[in-house]
Amino acid sequence: MELTINEKAVKLILGIKQLRVLDKTFGMEVKGVKFGFGAGVSQVVQGAKNENPVVLFDFIKSTSNIALGDIELENWLFEQDIEALSKKVLDFLATSKATKTAYKKAQDEQSDNE
Repeated sequence: MELTINEKAVKLILGIKQLRVLDKTFGMEVKGVKFGFGAGVSQVVQGAKNENPVVLFDFIKSTSNIALGDIELENWLFEQDIEALSKKVLDFLATSKATKTAYKKAQDEQSDNE
């Protein structure tokens, strides 16, 4: 997935390294025990479905091929159509070799909870 952020071409990558960052970002810790393995994709799916700009921010920051400053990314994000960006992120997760199975499982779990 590619984005243009402040005239910079930014490629979002979904590899093992990025999935680990997402798990760390969206995981949790309870009494010193860390939970998060596989939670990253599930949380991004839920957040993107809810058009949550914080989740989109964290997803872009975690998967970007270049370093983006927080203020730079936040300012860019709030100039975007959040609904369209959320859909683009969901499409990316649904089609990426690294995340399509986890995406489907997150969809199935959400359907079961409704």
